[in-house]
Amino acid sequence: MNSSEIRKHLKKGELAVALLESLGYVYEDSAPSKPPRWSGEDTVKGRYDDLLSEIAKHLPKPEPVKVEVPVDPDIRVGDRFVINTLPKGHHLRSAWPPFGCLFTVDNVQWIAAGTPASQKLDGFHGFAVNFRYFNGLKPVGLWLPLSCIRITEKTTRKEGPPTNADF
Repeated sequence: MNSSEIRKHLKKGELAVALLESLGYVYEDSAPSKPPRWSGEDTVKGRYDDLLSEIAKHLPKPEPVKVEVPVDPDIRVGDRFVINTLPKGHHLRSAWPPFGCLFTVDNVQWIAAGTPASQKLDGFHGFAVNFRYFNGLKPVGLWLPLSCIRITEKTTRKEGPPTNADF
């Protein structure tokens, strides 16, 4: 290590000491039996808490969210349905030949307006059904609005919904 590298290293130490002292830490080296150390954590935590409370005072108060209470549709897990239409802009709209195929409902869910799920689905809100179909040999989960399907058979089955489904 040459002298310029040593000076750079010492400068970093001096900057670190200046930062710790500006945050309220004190270097204690008075007791011969204890190793020297920096103390003053309570001062920094107090400053942090004060800063957070000051920021919270200036944040706007959140508006209460109006929640739509859905009417329970007459559709249950296990019901069989056909797809009447696909939503506008749906990624399968041009490549979806089996409109007459029967599918089975895996899950029915209310998607509230303004939620992350609704935003992910381009603002859709309302009831949606989840089902699985085979894309080649791979099973794929899919969500469709309730308005896009027509129930043909009513049955009930005890299976959980798939977790990888999306519009």
